[in-house]
Amino acid sequence: MAEDQNPSKHRLLAQSPEDVRSFHQMCREGRLYEVERWIADGKPIQVAPQAIPKSTRSKTALQIALETGQHSLAVLLLSKGYRIELERCSPLDMALEARRWDLFDLLVQ
Repeated sequence: MAEDQNPSKHRLLAQSPEDVRSFHQMCREGRLYEVERWIADGKPIQVAPQAIPKSTRSKTALQIALETGQHSLAVLLLSKGYRIELERCSPLDMALEARRWDLFDLLVQ
């Protein structure tokens, strides 16, 4: 894959959950154009694992997409460098539990 086609190498991670709070709200509300603009502006879409307090239960953008069944949001996140290996809970397990084969297939790809 060409370097400019692999955005995950260049995607910065937030150093605090607060840095992505408004991003997660946009994801919950399904505001895809605003989510896309946030990503295009180079803002972080994930929090660095070491910056997440152990006791936190806040959802990640991908968890929000999977739990709310927003296929388009999941596609957007994954195509723009979202790193599923940073997730605490397996996104594949989430898709299987929800019986969302479309999301499962998307994650496998």
